[in-house]
Amino acid sequence: MVQNLVEMIQNLKVSELVSLNEELMTAFGIDKSMLSAAPAAAPVAASSSDAPAAAEKTAFDVKLKGIGGAKLAVIKVVKEKLGNSLAEAKALVESCADGKMAVIKGGLSKDEAEALKKDLCDAGADALCE
Repeated sequence: MVQNLVEMIQNLKVSELVSLNEELMTAFGIDKSMLSAAPAAAPVAASSSDAPAAAEKTAFDVKLKGIGGAKLAVIKVVKEKLGNSLAEAKALVESCADGKMAVIKGGLSKDEAEALKKDLCDAGADALCE
């Protein structure tokens, strides 16, 4: 049963995934503000020269915070860079309306993420890499 569910989810379009996400959050009573809140930091022990260096982040997500007045230009960039259909690109871009943040693409190298962010910003969007 779980494998069938995974296969069904893999075949969903981006717009359908956005809807599924919203439905699951509603069904389980998850508030979106809970997702963006960072957990409280644990006390940091005094550092020593023997402590291992912090792992450098290797995978980045490009997030769309807003589209400004250039909705069509942003949709075009999303369509071209992600290989989405026009409807999928439109649904993804519109999912960041009303101050919501939408992950455009995740798991990118730093250079890929910065390039996609630049393309989105050049189109008039407000984007960031995390």
